[in-house]
Amino acid sequence: MMTKNYALYGLIALSIILTISGFIQLLNSIENAIHSANDYISTGGSAETFIPITNGYIATNVTKGGIMFFVGLIFLCVSILNLSKKLN
Repeated sequence: MMTKNYALYGLIALSIILTISGFIQLLNSIENAIHSANDYISTGGSAETFIPITNGYIATNVTKGGIMFFVGLIFLCVSILNLSKKLN
């Protein structure tokens, strides 16, 4: 019975880490996109495609961060709900 609580605490910790990393990804999405677009231009891409490439990288980073944040929050809510049911 105690092992299940440890697994639940581990899932809570994992979901907190996933939520925080998704939030950080969302906060830094523009900076990361500009850096990735600059890397693309420096490796031989044309400068006239900088804006579309940057917008694509921003959309990718926001999508990735949003999914991580949303999944982390769902796991966190379900884990806390299960923990509160087990403790009561």
